[in-house]
Amino acid sequence: MKLRRIFAGVFLILLAVFLSLAEVPAVRAGEVNLRSLLESALKNSPQVRSASLGVARATLTREEARSAYFPTLDLSGELVFLDNPPSVVIPGFGGPFPTSDKNLQRYRLEMNYVFFDFGRRKGMMKAAETGIEASSLQEGIVQEEKAFRVAEAVVSYMRARSLLAVARSALEMAREHERVARALYDEGTIPRAELLEARVSVKEAERNLLSAENGLELARINLAIEAKVPVERIDGDVEGLEVVKLEGDYREDLKRALSLRKELKLSDVAEMAASIERKNAITESFPLLFLNSSVSYESNSLNPYRKVLAGVIGFRWNLFSGFRDLQRRRKAALKQVEARLERERLRDLISLQVKDAFLSYREAEKQLAVAESAVETARENLRMREAMFSEGEATSSDVVDAQFFLTRALTERENARYDLILAAYRRLMARGEFLSSVMTLGERK
Repeated sequence: MKLRRIFAGVFLILLAVFLSLAEVPAVRAGEVNLRSLLESALKNSPQVRSASLGVARATLTREEARSAYFPTLDLSGELVFLDNPPSVVIPGFGGPFPTSDKNLQRYRLEMNYVFFDFGRRKGMMKAAETGIEASSLQEGIVQEEKAFRVAEAVVSYMRARSLLAVARSALEMAREHERVARALYDEGTIPRAELLEARVSVKEAERNLLSAENGLELARINLAIEAKVPVERIDGDVEGLEVVKLEGDYREDLKRALSLRKELKLSDVAEMAASIERKNAITESFPLLFLNSSVSYESNSLNPYRKVLAGVIGFRWNLFSGFRDLQRRRKAALKQVEARLERERLRDLISLQVKDAFLSYREAEKQLAVAESAVETARENLRMREAMFSEGEATSSDVVDAQFFLTRALTERENARYDLILAAYRRLMARGEFLSSVMTLGERK
């Protein structure tokens, strides 16, 4: 009896767990939004992860440069086997007299430290810091570009969903028109040709629906690939996609872009790195002041001082290196010029991108207003044609044409709406504030 109660209790617990899990869907409504897709892409994208590894490598380069401030410690040892021991002949005393054993053991512990290098190590640290800054900027550029590609994929996916809804609506209109045409044909009001024309419009709407379904599936897969999420998670609307109202004129956009675009900052860092490289090449022609200390041991029974301590203070100066330092300075100077030219090219390119994005945004705003007006006109035209067709004052061709114009107007309106969203994102991208703006919008929602 007791065992039966235990089994019953375990069964009830498992049943409760199963029911609680069954009540929670795999992907809850609202779980997929633009912000979560961006976060997934920035976390799992190979391009972004590779850029992050670049920052990590640059950080390790800085640690490597910092190690030059520490002394080096070397331990060496050797076993020596001699055929004949070292010996000397002393005039008047004969010889030879051995000065060492035939077999020896030698050990040496040596420390070397450069205590003054005329700024060479400092230059290495500056170069490493510049490398970290450049890698961080490159990582930011990759993140911005990846986020924009994800946003483009989201826009394409939502556009495909809207166009699918338009295609389904067009099919329903065509089927309704076919039903009315069949009723009128059965009454003898219209000829068979108009009924056949209504049936053809249904087949055309079915073909358009199939194309829209295929387009949605492709957009869904593309979004899953870009965002690095399972395809099964992309189901339904993606929240957070909205028309961003942007104020300001072209000059304001350009001013923001020139101060925020990481590409320009990267060119400045490249010029700075070339300047540091040039200074480091100059310091190579200066001497190094070093300190050397060592302790050595030799297992020579004929030597009363087997352990020896030594200390050395000296300098090392490369007086001639085959003009290598001169060539390095010249190469660094050329890199500086290249960085300046690249910055000028980027400024021109960014100016063009900002202007293009600004004009595209303004055009998209106007196109959406025109498309919305066209939808209202097309709907009114269809209502009139359907009423006239029912009264025998219009042909089936008139209704089919009106349905076609409405479907086209709805399609153009949806395209215009998503074109405006994409144009706003392009404008933010040209300004250099796309990722920060989209993430801020996600937080406000």
